[in-house]
Amino acid sequence: MSKLVEELFASEVEMLLPLARATACLMPLRIVGGDWSAMFEVPAGDGVADLCAVRFARGHRDKRGGRPAITDWTDVRVFAVLQHPDKWTGVAELAALAGLTVDGLRRGPLRRLSEAGHIRRTADGGAETEWQYSIPVTGVTAVEAKLSDWHRALVQARRHTVFADASYIALPPRVAARAADATEMLASSQVGVLSVRPSGEVRVVREAPRPRRVRGWALRRMFAAERLWALHSAGAVSGPVRHVFGRPVLASPRDPRSSVAVLN
Repeated sequence: MSKLVEELFASEVEMLLPLARATACLMPLRIVGGDWSAMFEVPAGDGVADLCAVRFARGHRDKRGGRPAITDWTDVRVFAVLQHPDKWTGVAELAALAGLTVDGLRRGPLRRLSEAGHIRRTADGGAETEWQYSIPVTGVTAVEAKLSDWHRALVQARRHTVFADASYIALPPRVAARAADATEMLASSQVGVLSVRPSGEVRVVREAPRPRRVRGWALRRMFAAERLWALHSAGAVSGPVRHVFGRPVLASPRDPRSSVAVLN
């Protein structure tokens, strides 16, 4: 088989299994130890990541006490503020910090968080937390896979830098080599490049830098972590599979998004 044929994938879906099996090479060198999992179609920020290599915090399930993930952006913001009672003095100030009216705060986030066991309501209509928040992940690497359009992949991967420890675009070898030459674009986007072959070989062509911690990074990280925990705690490896041009993607025996076994 020629090298040209060897480097061809039938679809981007077929790139996911080699990437999932290579989570060890996706973890940043600065984050050592722990068990890494592959999660797909993760709606964790301004877009949906094709794949996230995730290290979940040991013992988090016990710390959480069975409470479900907080997957609504506004609920995450409110719960984060409630973790710091010294930053607000009453329900009106809490509502203002969350960008809500007092009535909207009580009917929305406070009601949902209370029903889920994250908070308890107080006599003044406010709330107190039921547990000291502990983030469920200690490492996240996001990946966008494309067969040829690496410019588009770069735009998507850049969005994931607002929550991930590293963000990559994954491409067939020849495309990856071209993308790796765009050093200024990669540097400004804070994104690295991976080369993926159908044989299963995954190689880091250009290491992803550590994304800059912009304002609001911790909150976006918390939101992404909760979305990831929602999948993990449900025993799922993937969020909803997106449509391509309005049509569902045809199932493939090489698609790891519907099976845990193929990842072992």
